[in-house]
Amino acid sequence: MMPIRTIAANYNAEIALVILLLRNKLGKASEKDIIEFLSNHSIDENLFLQLLNVHQVESLVFSSKLFRKLPISENEKDKFKRSIEYRSKFNLVILEELLRLCVLFNDNELHVLFYKGVLLSKILFDDFSTRVTSDIDVLIKSVDFERIRLLLINAGYEEMDYFSNDYPEYFLETKRESSFRKQILTGQFIMIELQWAPLLKMFWLPYNNDYYFSNKSFLDLLGKKIPVPSTDRHLLILLVHHGLGDLWRILKHVFDIAAFTERYQSTIDWKGLETDISHWQFQRVAKVGSNLSEELFGVKVPLLSNRSTDDKQTNIVLRSLLQYPLLAKEKKVKENILRQFLLSDTFIQKLHLFKGYFLIYLKPSISDLERIKLPPFFFPLYYLTKRFRFLFK
Repeated sequence: MMPIRTIAANYNAEIALVILLLRNKLGKASEKDIIEFLSNHSIDENLFLQLLNVHQVESLVFSSKLFRKLPISENEKDKFKRSIEYRSKFNLVILEELLRLCVLFNDNELHVLFYKGVLLSKILFDDFSTRVTSDIDVLIKSVDFERIRLLLINAGYEEMDYFSNDYPEYFLETKRESSFRKQILTGQFIMIELQWAPLLKMFWLPYNNDYYFSNKSFLDLLGKKIPVPSTDRHLLILLVHHGLGDLWRILKHVFDIAAFTERYQSTIDWKGLETDISHWQFQRVAKVGSNLSEELFGVKVPLLSNRSTDDKQTNIVLRSLLQYPLLAKEKKVKENILRQFLLSDTFIQKLHLFKGYFLIYLKPSISDLERIKLPPFFFPLYYLTKRFRFLFK
C-alpha cells in the first residue's frame, strides 16, 4: 500500500486525505492516522470538496464517524450533510421503483438482472444509502428490448434515446444500452438504463449478456427476490464497466473492487474468475484494477495482481487518478481512446479498436436516423447523408 505521505508529497494533501478516509472505511486506516495527518497538513477546503464530488465518494466519507472532524467549515458541513441526506432518501425512492419494475418484468415473463446502483450498496454495506446512485441498471437480452421498451413507455417512462421502428436491428447493433426516465411528484427523475451487451462490439468482448444470465442469483429485499448476477459475475461486470468502460477514471471505481474483495474474498471462485477474464481477454484491465486496489486501499485482489515498479499501465492510470482534473468522462476524446489502447491485451485488440472507431465515422449513427427519415428501402442512402450531416443540424 502506497504510504499516504508519499501521495501527499507527490500530488496534494487533499487527495491523500480522501484516500485516507476511504482506507478508514475499509478498516485500513485508523482515526489516529487521520488526526495525525491533519495535524501535519493544511487542507484547501474547496479542492477537498471538489475531489470528493468528482470521485463520487461523498457518501462514503459522510458515513464515517470522523465526518465532524473534517477540515471544512460548519456551514459547508451542514450543506454537505443535507446533500447526502437528500441523495440517500432518493436512493430509497429508486429502490421502491426497482421493486415495482421487478414485479412488472416478472409478471410479463421477462428475464432481466438488476445490478450496481442501490443494490451494490446493499451487497457491499448492508444498507441502501452508503453508495449513492442516480439510476437503475438492468441487464436484458437484446431479443426482449422492444417488449421492455413498450412496457416502460406504458408505465410512464420517457425514452431518452431515439428508436426507429423501421430499423430496430440496427439500433441494437449500433448501441449497447438505452436510457429512460420518469418524473416523480418531487420533480426528480428516476433513470433506467437497459443494457443488452457488456460493451460495444469494437471491444472484442462477447456481444451479449448470456454469460450473466447463465449463472444468476437472487437478492432478498423486503420479501421479494430480486434477480442479480452471481457474486463472481457481479465482480466481473464491475471490472468490465469500471475498467474497460470507464478506464479506472475515479476512486469510486477502484473502491468498489476493494470493498467487494474485502467482503467476499473467501467465497469468490478466483481461479474460475481468472479463467473467464483470460477467455474474454481483458487481463490487463483486471490486473491494473487489482494493483490499484492494493496500492490505494491496501486490499489485495487475488486476481492477476503482480505489482512491479515498471508496471507502465498501472503507473499511468494511478497518476491520472491522483491528479486533478481527472481523465475526461466523454468516451470519444483523444485521452480516453489512447487509454483504451494502453489497456488492450494484444495488438489484435488494438486493431479491433482502431477498426471500430474508423467504422463509427463511416456508418450512420442513430442521430442520423433521427434527423433524416428514410424508409428501409433507401437505408444505403444514410451512408451518403452522413458525409453531409452538418446540413441537417
